[in-house]
Amino acid sequence: MVNSNNYVAQNIFKIKKQLNNEDILIVAVSKTVSCETAALALEVPGVELGENRVQEFIKKYEYFQGAAKIHLIGHLQKNKVKYVVGKTPLIHSVDSKELLDEIQKRSEAQQIVTNVLIQVKIYDEETKFGADEEDVMDIVRYNENNPNVNIKGLMTMAPLTDDELVISKTFRKLHDIFIDISKNTFYNTNMVYLSMGMSNDYMLAAKEGANVLRIGSAIFKDIP
Repeated sequence: MVNSNNYVAQNIFKIKKQLNNEDILIVAVSKTVSCETAALALEVPGVELGENRVQEFIKKYEYFQGAAKIHLIGHLQKNKVKYVVGKTPLIHSVDSKELLDEIQKRSEAQQIVTNVLIQVKIYDEETKFGADEEDVMDIVRYNENNPNVNIKGLMTMAPLTDDELVISKTFRKLHDIFIDISKNTFYNTNMVYLSMGMSNDYMLAAKEGANVLRIGSAIFKDIP
C-alpha cells in the first residue's frame, strides 16, 4: 500500500491510468531530484529509475546500494562506459560501433552480458544524439561480433516542437525500423524494447507502440 502522502506515486498512478496498459514500463527520470525523492517512485511496483548523466547515475546507484534498477538513458561517452557496465539493466543510448566495442570490452572483462538500445536520430536536430536511421541495420549487423552485448531494441527522442503530427510521425518511423529489424534474425539482438516518449509526449509514444516511457517532470512535479 503506497502512502497517500507520496505525491510521486500518485502522479505515477495517474499516468498508469491514462495509459491503461500494464505492459508499458515507466522509467522515472530522476535527474533533477534527490535520492530520497527518487525513492518515492520506487514505491510503485514495476517502476524503474533513469539517469542522464553518469555522475548522477553513480550517486543514485551507491545510494540504493545496487537494489534499484537504474537505466542509463543519456549520451554515453566511451571513457565512462566502465562506470556503468555491470550496474544498469539497460543502456538506452548506444549510437556507434565504437561505443558497442567499448561496452563489449568492459562486459567481457566482467564476464557479463550488457543489454543496450540503439539510439536513433529520426528528426535531425543539432542537439540530438543518435545513429542516423540508415545506419541502424549496419550497427545491428556489426554487433553480431559482440557476444557480451545484447541489443534489446531502439530508442529515440522527439523533436522540440508542439506539432503532434510531427512527433507522432517520428515515433511511427522508429516503430517501423523496430519491426524491420524484428523480421530478421541477428546474433546478439533480441528486439524487445521500444523506448520513446517523455513527459510532454508519452501518450503519443504509447499510441505509436512504445513499451518504455522515460518520464521525469510529470512524475516528480508538485513535491511539497
